[in-house]
Amino acid sequence: MSIELFGGVKIRVKINGILSNTTNQEDELVECTGIKQKNKIIYKHENVKHSLIINENNIELIRENDIFKNILSFQLNKKTNNEYYIKDNNLSVYISIITNEINIYENEIIIKYKVLDSDTEYIYKIEVSDII
Repeated sequence: MSIELFGGVKIRVKINGILSNTTNQEDELVECTGIKQKNKIIYKHENVKHSLIINENNIELIRENDIFKNILSFQLNKKTNNEYYIKDNNLSVYISIITNEINIYENEIIIKYKVLDSDTEYIYKIEVSDII
C-alpha cells in the first residue's frame, strides 16, 4: 500500500461509490465531485463532508457536518473503537468495528467491515476518476 497514492497535486475528481449494509441489504449511492491529493480524498455528499485518508497501516474516514463528527479507523483484521460525536449535546458515542478486507487499487478503494455493537456488515466502495 502506497502512502503517496496520488502525488502532491490537488486534482478535481468524480466520485462514484456505494456504502452497502449487507446485513440489512440497504445501499447508499454516492455520486459527486471531490478533490484528491497525496493520500487524501475529500468530497461532500448529502451535506456531509467526507475525508478519506490512506496511511501505511490504516485508512481513516472522517464524516462531518454541523450536527455530528464520525471518525472511523480501518485496520485490517483488527478491532478499533471509533468516535461518533454529537455536537449539540457535546456527547461522544464509541462504536467498535473490525475490518475484514481492505483493497486499494489505482482508482478504487474497497473496505469491508463489521460494526460489532450491532452485528452489522458493510462494504464501502469508492471509485475515483479525473475530471477533464
